[in-house]
Amino acid sequence: MPLEQLDLNLIEAYDRVRAELGKDPARLGRRVERTLRASLRRPMRAWCVGVRAGDARFTWGDMADENDGLIACKGYGHTVMLRSRRLAELCAPVALRYPGKPIAEAALMLGRPERALYHWVERGVLSSRTEHTPGRRGKPTRWVWSAYALDPTADDGRPPWSVWGTLWQSLGKRLPEDASWALRRVPRMRKGVRHGGDVSSAWPGLFVGWDWECPGRVLADGRLHECGRVCKKLWLPLPVWTVGKYLAGRGDADEEVWKHDPVWDAGRCRPACAKCLGMRYDNPRSGRDEAWNRFVTGISGGLLYGREVARPAGVMGSREGGGDVAGAACGGSGDGGRAIA
Repeated sequence: MPLEQLDLNLIEAYDRVRAELGKDPARLGRRVERTLRASLRRPMRAWCVGVRAGDARFTWGDMADENDGLIACKGYGHTVMLRSRRLAELCAPVALRYPGKPIAEAALMLGRPERALYHWVERGVLSSRTEHTPGRRGKPTRWVWSAYALDPTADDGRPPWSVWGTLWQSLGKRLPEDASWALRRVPRMRKGVRHGGDVSSAWPGLFVGWDWECPGRVLADGRLHECGRVCKKLWLPLPVWTVGKYLAGRGDADEEVWKHDPVWDAGRCRPACAKCLGMRYDNPRSGRDEAWNRFVTGISGGLLYGREVARPAGVMGSREGGGDVAGAACGGSGDGGRAIA
């Protein structure tokens, strides 16, 4: 497949700037200092896979043992054995194309209650229509659909910032096959007028959902940073490909590149809360220039600025659509193609 215009612009700018920096040691030092900043080492939302504690698609097969399944049915804390293949299924994009699915079926596909999808319809995330099923009495059936793939991890179902293209759709497929994590899931209790008691106990109380107990993260020196924070989602950062890795022959879309990353080999990658990881979230309300600069900075590992790369026509900083911009550098296809960076 020939390279698209965005790919060509990135590679041309990378080669040009690298040649210019080789002639100017002072400028090279400043640029290297930029690449080593802590802000650039923080994982970006578009390069992380997440899992929700309240995902309705968890089954008894995901529990550490049979007793954990019985305890979970009664609303008590338990252990979930999350394997990489299962994580890939839970974070995979969900396509609801026209003419759509019945809202009950769509809720099962997304692991959400039906009321959440009704909220998405009100916010404009989903389109809907109602129709009567022939030969069936009662209320009409609500059908829902979306013009773009939905992210089951996101609160509102919208995919990550579209400036990153469709890369997020294939991140789960690149997880090592033999990885697994034992995660603690605890009930979220809330006091009500007729539900007294301590909120830390399972019953009495009003059960309103599940939360993860963050296991913490492993530091670079091998020490464990214990967290224990209660959160709705856990995130797993994946190795970031940059233009430099691609030009060096280490970004050829081979999945083995991900599996043999030094961070994975050291066993330091494990799901943790966003605060432990220091995750960076892109602001969908950013201006076009700011969005472009952040994209170029991340995709080049901090070596390039947005002003140094020619921006192709049509590249926007919009979050809607989840793949209408930067699609060339991130695969270009709606089913989550390869990324060169």
